[in-house]
Amino acid sequence: MIKRYQPAVIMSTFPIATAHRIGLSLQKKSGLPWVADFRDAMTEPDYPRDPSTWKIHRKLEQEIVQHCTKAVFTTEPARQMYADRYPEYPAAHWDVIENGFDEENFRDAESGIDPAPLGASGQLTLVHSGVLYPIERDPRPLFSALSRLKHTAQIDASRLRIVLRATGADDLYRPMLSELGIADIVHLEPVIGYRDALQEMLRADALLLLQGDDCDQQIPAKIYEYFRSGTPILALVGPHGITASKLRQAGVLDIADITDADDIAGSLLNLIQRVRSGNGVGVSREFAARNSRKARSAELANILNELTSTSASLPA
Repeated sequence: MIKRYQPAVIMSTFPIATAHRIGLSLQKKSGLPWVADFRDAMTEPDYPRDPSTWKIHRKLEQEIVQHCTKAVFTTEPARQMYADRYPEYPAAHWDVIENGFDEENFRDAESGIDPAPLGASGQLTLVHSGVLYPIERDPRPLFSALSRLKHTAQIDASRLRIVLRATGADDLYRPMLSELGIADIVHLEPVIGYRDALQEMLRADALLLLQGDDCDQQIPAKIYEYFRSGTPILALVGPHGITASKLRQAGVLDIADITDADDIAGSLLNLIQRVRSGNGVGVSREFAARNSRKARSAELANILNELTSTSASLPA
């Protein structure tokens, strides 16, 4: 393919390790500049958890770093972690391109959307859209907070409905909800189409975001869609991680420690009060636009242009 199409740059993208293996092989054979788009870290001290997989990934990672022209990550902490891990490489070896959202998908979702709220009259609906990992996004403190608030009559099913859409762990969470007596408030809902999921985000009274502190160097990709929706956000995150920083940068007010049921309960009540009083606002469209995939594509284009111009200026 290189002989046929004569590319100026090779680019490969994780999390499929084979893609980087192919990129590595092509770079060695061709000598072309190579952008290795890691997205998140390939290895961390306890990830991957299987020791054999960790050794294989770490060895591959070392080869990738050695042969790539540019290693790209989705967050600054991930970039810094690799710069610290491989200090023999210059700062220019590393770069960051965050995830983003597709504006065209939102415009399509907004076309013909039902303007009615999701919940019944007088009922606020909060939605978490997507996988809810039992460890990395542990919802048990949230469940405990909801149980306390219900048993102290501060919330009930007529006033609050929480939709956990496509958690990937419904069988694990269903007995927890039953035991805590909140199955009438928290609803485990199945997978729906992407357009329908975006419309659900747009129609919700607020959106739930969960990200544990063991993922402090990562930002969940759905955050950018949450930003674009303009819907108020209740964020349960590691308080010192990059996700919390990104939310504060976006002006999100309701941020709680994902491990602290009391903090979650207080933030939820504050959000409910704000939304009911008409003061619940989402992220500004201006801020969201800076996080679109169009903006991210421009960042990638700058990297590719830099590499091709540098390559073209080298002697043959």
